[in-house]
Amino acid sequence: MRSFAEEAQAFCELGRLWHADLSGWAWDWRWVDGYIKCRHFRRHGDWVEWEFHILPDETWGFALYARACRVDGSQLRFGEAVRALGLELGKPGTELVSQEQHPILGEPFLVVHTCTAQEKLDLLGSSLLTWFHVTGPVLGLKIHPRQWLLLRER
Repeated sequence: MRSFAEEAQAFCELGRLWHADLSGWAWDWRWVDGYIKCRHFRRHGDWVEWEFHILPDETWGFALYARACRVDGSQLRFGEAVRALGLELGKPGTELVSQEQHPILGEPFLVVHTCTAQEKLDLLGSSLLTWFHVTGPVLGLKIHPRQWLLLRER
């Protein structure tokens, strides 16, 4: 079994291959200070900078954190960020996302609860790519199934 650092490096390399196929979002995944980081801008009325982090997690293997900031640097509040992801508070899907302190940065981030994906992960495997394919869609991060199968073979 590979270490998180090894899986993270491979994930970042694979990320360059599917770069253009993730819901029109521009991606550049990088290994930074013990976690995977991706930043990009997307328009939600005004331009918003999204930052996604993937960290190792003792219970679930991996954890996905996200935050959104306006161009002036102010962070979107929880409800604003959830709406910017296309989710509605109180509707199905929002129970999978909460706001918690980032374990490394100590700042508020959205976090995806992967406990609901455990059954799928048990069937598909526990690699970082598989985990991302199963949990990423909660935040609008999708890998086309055909691409996932091709990437999984690498």
